[in-house]
Amino acid sequence: MTPGTCATCHNGTTARGKASNHLPTTAACDQCHRTSGWTPATFSHAGIASGTCATCHNGTTARGKASNHLPTTAACDQCHRTTGWTPATFSHTGITPGTCATCHNGTTARGKASNHVPTTASCDECHRTTGWTPATFSHASVTPGTCATCHNGTTARGKASNHLPTTAACDQCHRTSGWTPATFSHAGIASGTCATCHNGTTARGKASNHLPTTAACDLCHRTTGWTPATFTHAG
Repeated sequence: MTPGTCATCHNGTTARGKASNHLPTTAACDQCHRTSGWTPATFSHAGIASGTCATCHNGTTARGKASNHLPTTAACDQCHRTTGWTPATFSHTGITPGTCATCHNGTTARGKASNHVPTTASCDECHRTTGWTPATFSHASVTPGTCATCHNGTTARGKASNHLPTTAACDQCHRTSGWTPATFSHAGIASGTCATCHNGTTARGKASNHLPTTAACDLCHRTTGWTPATFTHAG
């Protein structure tokens, strides 16, 4: 018989052909089998259809993907080679979105740096595997109230020197969708510092006909309602 012509007869009609559960391959029968003994076959991956590894490597027919394998929908042969299973030529193609930290945990692969911005977002919301930097930054998932962790004047632009005195977090008044105008809130303003802003320039100050007093505005007035004032002779 001419080598490679087995299927001319072994076609399921003239003689028994390839079984329905045979591994997917385009190789001729005699690449693995011998007429002197059909089994065991001298197996060769040559001719195995690309992307069909898991047809056999399913944990039953042949060893499958390990339980601690990185999460991916990619076929084995996108990263591994039959000539040498390891090292694998790794490709992020097929990695399930949002699962970066499954490998990038500081053990399996390099994880988030200790000085990374505080966020619960997945790596791929900002970073790309084609180029880790620059990142397309998104404030989505940044922990509320932690603006100053980055906006400290070093990592990112911080509070201006002429900013009104307040202990409030940036996001109590500002929005990432538009820094200005800010939805101002007096929450967090240090007691007794009203005149720092209410000086007639930054914000409306004491009227010229105001009763003479050295008391801070908030001794009598309230931000919830400027009038009526709760008058006190103190000061």
